[in-house]
Amino acid sequence: MTKQEQDTARARCEAATPGPWEFVDGDNVICSPGIADVCFIPSSSGSDNRDFIIHAPTDISKALDEIDRLKAAFEACAAAHQQNIADRDRWKARAEALGSCLKGDCQFCINTKDDEGNPCFKCHADEHWQFDEARFAKDDAHA
Repeated sequence: MTKQEQDTARARCEAATPGPWEFVDGDNVICSPGIADVCFIPSSSGSDNRDFIIHAPTDISKALDEIDRLKAAFEACAAAHQQNIADRDRWKARAEALGSCLKGDCQFCINTKDDEGNPCFKCHADEHWQFDEARFAKDDAHA
């Protein structure tokens, strides 16, 4: 149901004679007591049709309220899902960077050699990794 259809249905409910509606048996009339007759119901129409008409305004209003509640819940879930995707992507980048450091493939280790030409592996002692954490914290602030 589109927002326009919902608004139209809600407007019809609000414009209708206020309820609760009831059936006046001898007159075959559905009315809002003390306010107005709503409609005439031929006795041949049956109690199912009568009950449907009597309860329609209340049932429709409740259904529209439930649609609003469910749409709001869906939007909240969709927003949370998008945030989870963004968080996952940031943590994935962190894991990949740490993996490079642990293998000795990070640019810091490759460009900084010890006296024998081996990678420095300083990131294993957290010196370089702390630098990366500061960079990622900056990325998080802009996310």
